[in-house]
Amino acid sequence: MNYSIFKLKFKTALHIGQDSGGSSLESSQSVIHADTLFSALCHEGLVYNGVEGLNKIVSMFSEGRCLISDLFPYVDEELLLPKPILVVKREEQRGLTGERKKMKNIKYIPSSDFTNYLAYLTGKVDYTPVEHDYGINEVRSAVAIYNGGDSDTFRIGTFVFAENVGLYFIAGWHEEEDYQFLLKILKLLGKSGIGGKRSSGLGKFDVEEPISLDSPFTEGQKLINNMLNSYNAEWQMCLSVAIPSEDEKEAIEDSSYSLIRRGGFVQSENYSQTPLKKKVTYSFSPGSCFKKRFNGTILDVSNYGNHPVYRYGKPLFLGVDL
Repeated sequence: MNYSIFKLKFKTALHIGQDSGGSSLESSQSVIHADTLFSALCHEGLVYNGVEGLNKIVSMFSEGRCLISDLFPYVDEELLLPKPILVVKREEQRGLTGERKKMKNIKYIPSSDFTNYLAYLTGKVDYTPVEHDYGINEVRSAVAIYNGGDSDTFRIGTFVFAENVGLYFIAGWHEEEDYQFLLKILKLLGKSGIGGKRSSGLGKFDVEEPISLDSPFTEGQKLINNMLNSYNAEWQMCLSVAIPSEDEKEAIEDSSYSLIRRGGFVQSENYSQTPLKKKVTYSFSPGSCFKKRFNGTILDVSNYGNHPVYRYGKPLFLGVDL
């Protein structure tokens, strides 16, 4: 499988509901899960070329011809990776207490420093967490105007990225045709936006020139490429929300993971006359670690609507040795 990095530079603020749910309209997080990106690509494929465009996106991913990670922050040329969910027994507790407390709150590890962090987990070295300023959360007021002329004001949470910060994801692909179609749809998606309240101009981005991991030019990229191809490593760290198929349940044995709730409303005018929610699913979160890789699945989470609604759960893995 070929691997490429797609960096998204956001031109407007972003609204993505918190994983914890609740009153998501007034809060927003700064990362996007793979299932959200997949849903957005499906919608954009439908807009671009009708049912044929939608079916092409679905088949590319359901047949395993393409895979995508979650979207994680980048800072300049530095790519951030999720902190692995691993509990390691160490002979010696190294580092200052304050630094260990900081590590509990760190969500991402710079790819260029990932090897040092793994050594820290096993007590071999000290490690000082790197803290980046990714941007700021804002709550802004907006006005909804209805057909009858009535209007309502509401508050919406957004995230505004710092100047040198954006989001990236890793895509795996086999065929050049699929790669080119993914890039085309992604660029169209950048114009229409991703996330909530796109009609208000949120979530628009530019796609930078993709980076082929066949020819990485930074130490972080080289490390990611090596780990993507480390099938026999001690641990396999998931880079996306993931849902094993029914015959892959043994994959969670002796694993170290966390789960996140995935729900939300169906964003389709043709689905029903009134807004309906998707079926709730629970996915393994990025950073979850397993003893072996699994293929995952794409579920139909429609709920009494007029057409299928797909939930992406096919993971990308990094091989991790401690």
